[in-house]
Amino acid sequence: MRKITTLAFLCLLSFSFAVALKYRVPSKNPATELKIADRFYAESYFYTASEYYKDVVRVDSGNRYATFWLAMSLLQARDYANAEVFFHKFYDMKPGKKDNKKKWDEEDSKLFNKGGYYYGQTLHRNGKYDEAIQYLSKFAKSYTPKDEKDNSKKMAELENQLRSALAANLNPMRVAA
Repeated sequence: MRKITTLAFLCLLSFSFAVALKYRVPSKNPATELKIADRFYAESYFYTASEYYKDVVRVDSGNRYATFWLAMSLLQARDYANAEVFFHKFYDMKPGKKDNKKKWDEEDSKLFNKGGYYYGQTLHRNGKYDEAIQYLSKFAKSYTPKDEKDNSKKMAELENQLRSALAANLNPMRVAA
């Protein structure tokens, strides 16, 4: 009786594995996941987009595009702590021997040109005021507006002044009487 029960259990187990393999979700290509994530980001489903970007970053941790837009989607989803982590990873990436330095500079100027501004905002929201001022100052110096309607540089300068004033208020000077 025990042999029959064990045999029935093994048959049932192998059948359930066969069914699970038949109905499993096929693994996605990172390029497909990026397209899906971009679509969700464009439709303002930031948290869902971040999950797809995370899948790409798990597979390819050197993917600058996925890392940057993961940080942006987390920022938009108001997950500032994780956004800071991925912005930090993005800005720590350096071109390798096989990477084209000129291509990286071109991507920085076209795709990731406002990253310093958003990273500065993220640092501020996490209470790192000195670092935020540093990144916003760097952004304000290096950013060139695309047209007269692009006011990102002015916004960075204004936010930098406000953060400087806030930092000064947090550390008031003591005057001896």
